[in-house]
Amino acid sequence: MPFFLVILVAIVLLFLLRTTDGFGADVSNSVRMYDNNVKYNVGSVVSLNNVLYEMVEGAGAPGYSPLRPGDKLWQKLYDNNTVYKVGDVVRFRGSAYQMVEGAGAPGYPPLRPGDKLWAEQYSDSKIYSVGNTVTFQGSVYTMVEGAGAAGYNPARPGDRLWQKK
Repeated sequence: MPFFLVILVAIVLLFLLRTTDGFGADVSNSVRMYDNNVKYNVGSVVSLNNVLYEMVEGAGAPGYSPLRPGDKLWQKLYDNNTVYKVGDVVRFRGSAYQMVEGAGAPGYPPLRPGDKLWAEQYSDSKIYSVGNTVTFQGSVYTMVEGAGAAGYNPARPGDRLWQKK
């Protein structure tokens, strides 16, 4: 086998080993066990009770555990080995997704082509296109008319951009 082909195969194998489940980047080098005495920043990933969490809003002080009731500072990262149920919210590739149809088995990540099990949580800063499905205030909506700009949430009075499912 030519030397350059051996190098190419080694690079591809190294890349494949650096992914956790084939769906996202490996975060194992940046994951730390949660420590109640540490002030975490947005984007920090911690492990607590064998579950990975990403900080999505800054607390400004230590002591804000991912397990605080009603707290929205942390979101669970998607785990390919977990069976999720309708209503569960996970982080996947930098966005939040809510399960809107149950799969009944593990291995159904958000963004699977043709899959309608997950809907992205609505964000005021994102521009949506016709056909996009989002969750907003506990309901699922599909965009039926494009706005071409961010900030058009499904609850805007008089708007017909979104259709409730």
